[in-house]
Amino acid sequence: MENELRFDLPESEAQPWLDAQPDKPLNRRGVLQKVLTGSLIGIGAGFQVIWPGQASARVLRSNTEKGWGNVKGRIIWGAESPPPKPREIDFVKYGMRGDDLKWFTSKGPVYTEDWVVSPKDLGVRWVFVWLMPSIGGSSAKIPVHPSLEKPEIDTLTMEQPCSGFSPHAVAIREGQKILVKNDSPVTHAVQWRGALQSGNQAMPPGARITVGDLLYHRQPLRVTCAPHPWEGAWWRVFNHPYFALTDPEGRFEIKNAPEGEHRLVVWHETAGWLGGSAGRNAVKISSSETVDVGQIGLKPLTK
Repeated sequence: MENELRFDLPESEAQPWLDAQPDKPLNRRGVLQKVLTGSLIGIGAGFQVIWPGQASARVLRSNTEKGWGNVKGRIIWGAESPPPKPREIDFVKYGMRGDDLKWFTSKGPVYTEDWVVSPKDLGVRWVFVWLMPSIGGSSAKIPVHPSLEKPEIDTLTMEQPCSGFSPHAVAIREGQKILVKNDSPVTHAVQWRGALQSGNQAMPPGARITVGDLLYHRQPLRVTCAPHPWEGAWWRVFNHPYFALTDPEGRFEIKNAPEGEHRLVVWHETAGWLGGSAGRNAVKISSSETVDVGQIGLKPLTK
């Protein structure tokens, strides 16, 4: 039917889409109405908003102290075409046999995570969102709230289950560490490559390695596993605390940011930079308030 959007999902999924029903078409009009309801669109030049017209960002009162505020919003699939279908990994193609194949498929099919889009509300997961000063570019410093001078967590954990690296994306500050664990019966590896740093470590069953001294750079680090090339993840390192990763519904929130004009930078591994790598998405944070930028449409790169 003309107004229906159908997701042809596999019969079962190791990482299922939320509320997906393969036997029922997803009504596009209904989904888009839900996406529109309650949202205020646009915050000025730069955002690729999927709805016509312009509106100011919504400002809400918060308990944040004077001179500091919050910003939140939601990243959604912004193209007219349907989101990509989940792509199942073909382990036989990669030469998996015997006990290894049995283990990798022990919890059902495994799917790629380059595009994880909720069929319920079109939210996009695993999108990095952060603030930059409005002038000075990536080298400019942004004031940090006293409560955020040091990270609450010293070390974040990444595991290597049968579905691949988990979580698929990690955002940290300089000074934090990443603990990579292999609790599986299969030998893995972890390789990270970035503009400034790289490393390569074999991961036999039971291995634990801690990756530290990671440095800020505007480009992310790509994480791979040489024995299993379908496994991939991303690390981003920041020199301030004002960053977030979107959740399964595409939501993000950045708290206790300094009031004033900023750039809201959005990056996705497949879609790239929203509004250009300079982050040309202006947002004004108000003292003691939360700025809701509403729904931000993210589109795949055009060839």
